[in-house]
Amino acid sequence: MDGSSNFNNFHQKVNMYLDNELSTEAADSFLQEAHQDPGYRRVLQKERTFRDFIKQNVHRPGVTPDFIQSIKDKIRVV
Repeated sequence: MDGSSNFNNFHQKVNMYLDNELSTEAADSFLQEAHQDPGYRRVLQKERTFRDFIKQNVHRPGVTPDFIQSIKDKIRVV
């Protein structure tokens, strides 16, 4: 396997880890892998920082109870 494949695989694991899609054992293994390689540590930290920035700075509009009810009503019809 070449270096770019390893990096792409690692980046996919970063996303899965930050999205809480990994089992406890897989998350532990991932963190060990990340902490052994300075490049991987940087990738993980940058992705965390980016996600934190988005969460704190992107406004999400509120949803009214009427809107929620209209979606539920449409689902029931189908």
